Amino acid sequence: MHKKFFRIFFSSAVVCGLAADCGAAEYRSVSPDKRNEIRLSTEPVLSYSVYRDGVERVSPTPLSLEIEGRGVLGGENVEVAAVSEAPVSGRVRARTYKKSHVSQAANSTLVDFKGEWRIKLIARNDAVAYRFETAFPGRVKVVREEAGLTFAETTGKIYAGYCLDRGDPLQNSWESIYATADAAGVASKGETVYLPLVVKYRDGAAMCVTESDLLDYPGWNLRRASGKTARLEECMARFPAKTHHHDRDPKVATSMPMRRIRVDERAGYIAETEGTRTYPWRVFMLAKNEIGL
Repeated sequence: MHKKFFRIFFSSAVVCGLAADCGAAEYRSVSPDKRNEIRLSTEPVLSYSVYRDGVERVSPTPLSLEIEGRGVLGGENVEVAAVSEAPVSGRVRARTYKKSHVSQAANSTLVDFKGEWRIKLIARNDAVAYRFETAFPGRVKVVREEAGLTFAETTGKIYAGYCLDRGDPLQNSWESIYATADAAGVASKGETVYLPLVVKYRDGAAMCVTESDLLDYPGWNLRRASGKTARLEECMARFPAKTHHHDRDPKVATSMPMRRIRVDERAGYIAETEGTRTYPWRVFMLAKNEIGL
């Protein structure tokens, strides 16, 4: 299956040496209305950045995926094998939304790297996003995904929700009140941030950071990167190695069984999953103001 996955890709890709410059250090995808843009840079390390109306909204931030037995996909000295660009069209029926259909209009860019992996960029009129895709045989263990967020100088207010349980911040009810801070103040006391996170820029523009397409994978949370005043880094739950079920609450005689599983021990990796798959989208919704989100 993994070979077929990449044969299909190469049949539609623009191969190096023809029309695409695979030696370029930067690749991008721009929305149909030309207002939103996501860039992928390969130098000095593999990183992404986000733009709205030509203004940098997310500054260059490293990204990578570490697979047990296959090393780090990303970092320095990555080799681009092929690049393709394609428009996206059509509509998707929305069963539980205020609109009956959602437009799929977008532009996408696929950057294929040597070693059976690639990154897909997509730019819509309401958002940009990126994700990893791999074509490895069998099942794999994902040790880590580097997925941070670097605030640009244009950033004004940031609205973030923090995990409440400081004992294990990744086992909680995710119900805290959102707090307002500037780029230097978000998670400055070591808090764990959960998504969505909303940024209000000084020129009025707004961005909502979130994710989609999670399967066999932990949620994307963030925390303050060590020594960085304007960058958050990923904080993803490691794979549960040992768990136990909560029983009835002993304080309530008539209580129903609690529908929770608590993690007692975690493994040294974040996911065990199929080697040939697409990974979760890292999504950046963009609009001229908060109402537009």
